[in-house]
Amino acid sequence: MVKASSTTFLPNDTIGPNSDYVLLSCSDDTMQVWQARGPKGKCQIKCYARPKLNDFNERRQEREKRAVLKELDRWRTVIVGRPSTLDIFWEGCHLCWVESLNQGASLASLKEPLSLYEGISLVEESLCLLELIHAERDFQLGDPLLHLNIRPQTIWRSGEGTLLLQHPVSPTLVELAVQDSLSDEDALSGETAPELLRGRYGMSTDLYGVGMSVLSAMSGLNLARVDERLQAERLFSHDLPDCPKAVAEFLMQLTAFRASARYQSAREALLALQSLPKLEPIQAKSNPVSFDQSHSSDSQDEQEVALLSIESDNKQKTESMASLQKSDSDSNPGFYALAERELGSLAAEQVGLNPDSDEALFVDALPEADQWDRRWLIPIGLVMLFVIWLAQVSMAPQTLSERVEQKTQSKESQPTATETHESTKRLSPQEAEQLFRREITSSPTPQWIKIPAGKVSIGSLPAEGYENERPLHQAKVSSFEISKTEVTVIQYAQCVAQGICSSEGLKSSDWGDDQLCNWDQVGRADHPLNCVSWYQALRYAQWVGGRLLSEVEWSYVAQGASNQRLIYPWGPEPASCQFAHLSDFIKGRGCGEEMTARVCRYPRGHSKQGVCDLVGNVWEWVMDEWHDDYEGAPTDAQAWISLQTEGLWSDNDRVYRGGGAFDERDRPRISRRNHRAPDARLFNLGFRVARNLQKPSFSAKKDMLKLGNEDSQP
Repeated sequence: MVKASSTTFLPNDTIGPNSDYVLLSCSDDTMQVWQARGPKGKCQIKCYARPKLNDFNERRQEREKRAVLKELDRWRTVIVGRPSTLDIFWEGCHLCWVESLNQGASLASLKEPLSLYEGISLVEESLCLLELIHAERDFQLGDPLLHLNIRPQTIWRSGEGTLLLQHPVSPTLVELAVQDSLSDEDALSGETAPELLRGRYGMSTDLYGVGMSVLSAMSGLNLARVDERLQAERLFSHDLPDCPKAVAEFLMQLTAFRASARYQSAREALLALQSLPKLEPIQAKSNPVSFDQSHSSDSQDEQEVALLSIESDNKQKTESMASLQKSDSDSNPGFYALAERELGSLAAEQVGLNPDSDEALFVDALPEADQWDRRWLIPIGLVMLFVIWLAQVSMAPQTLSERVEQKTQSKESQPTATETHESTKRLSPQEAEQLFRREITSSPTPQWIKIPAGKVSIGSLPAEGYENERPLHQAKVSSFEISKTEVTVIQYAQCVAQGICSSEGLKSSDWGDDQLCNWDQVGRADHPLNCVSWYQALRYAQWVGGRLLSEVEWSYVAQGASNQRLIYPWGPEPASCQFAHLSDFIKGRGCGEEMTARVCRYPRGHSKQGVCDLVGNVWEWVMDEWHDDYEGAPTDAQAWISLQTEGLWSDNDRVYRGGGAFDERDRPRISRRNHRAPDARLFNLGFRVARNLQKPSFSAKKDMLKLGNEDSQP
């Protein structure tokens, strides 16, 4: 091994202040990125050439070094998965950054072209990451932090699936990391923005790099050899003939030759992308994208994800069929018909029925007959068809109490429909409510929806929202389950009937207007429970074997379990009474009803996973304590609480998210957050629950309930 020269590096050269880094191989000749072995094992060293500085400039050299270190430290807090910086030093005329070795593969290592679906998904993920980058400010100039070196070699997928944009720079470091590194080949490269060659750059420069890199990966062409950078008509008509016109126009604007003709920010490009026709995964290749196996096993991971997705779908169908079979023999069928007529599709789903897709579920389950005892299929099918027919018999809107009265009298004397209607009229509200309460012990528990693992961008950019929504940052989320609906009155009543939950205070609101509290109100059994404290919400969550969501998890679900920054769970469309139950300027408060609505009333406003009412109806308590901003926020999905000093039942303000029925339609953005004392009771505040995929044992559940009973709390 020899000491490296001051101008070039070769394998087996040693560099560093004490010659403690041995260069092994060069993974990027243009950027001088080397695999090396150092005091902490294998690492990656990026060496940027600089004009040789004389002794007079040594102090400036050290200032630059400290500034770069400061910049890199901030990068690690901004971008989840960013390689950690191990060291930084000067080697002759090169500034060398030492980072932990990346496990994964770059876009340049693809063995076959990306499908259209895969390419657009990669564009979306890259734009989300760029939005985070651009939200930061250059440490000297105060301008937006830019990347300026996006190409297939720097779009990197880590071994854990996290997307990284390698070798980021900023306007202060352009001379250091980009202009000195551009070779003749770079000058001809289609991924290099034209204005960058003239020393000009902006946020659209990074967008160009993303678009051109993905187009290269989709077409399988070396765009550096395509005349005039990108001949759009030829590319989309000949090499990408299946690309829809709207998608092609989006990509053409993303990669326009003139910077002024492109989208001017990642946010603008993301909004345009969200308005495009949705591409289905079926358009992807039957075999996932193959990577160089020496770098990554991502292709195998994608195959496993696809198989797990199919297996999960089949399992859900099987569980639904089994639930229906059990309900036929163990439950009162009259209650199912009652629930279907009163609660609509919601209650039916919660007891195991889905009126929107029962026939399809039965047909889809037929090919899986080998997993079943075939003799059950015909009886199950007949039961399903009978329930569907029964649900359509009566269309007259009645309250749940009236349905209970109708059901009770039918057991005694089997009256006609007219007689039943008249007898229901004669029943006082108090008597009907008493009958209703005799039914609550058989009410359904929450219906759970599985949320896959991923990452999420939380907060707002400086030009958006409020100070308490900043800074914009990312967090990783593990898979979990969430209740499809906000916890309803009838669900909470079951916990009260078991003697676990308390009904104290549920009839009063801190703001007055106690009639808006849903507890003990006839006809609101399927409305979200409101006027409930954070303590009561936590108690119920423990009773069903779950917990409250963290603020990170709530944001992740509202954004469709993706890293795509949405304004609302349903997409970019403005909030209105078509999507959520809120205060509409035209219809008035509560969409003209001056009260909450039954849960899942607005299917167009559901999240991508089918979670209802994430925006509107009632705000939702989450587990986190309130902080005035996101400085120092966790980068995982754990709730931000100070258990060590205060304990679980502290009286610190708690966060609630989502907006309620009495909020103006321009307020309930996903990033909007608010807070109250944990004993607060508001008529527009409720909650929903979550649970870990690994169910707690019976003893663990007892311990949770014991914790709640023994700890002092209001």
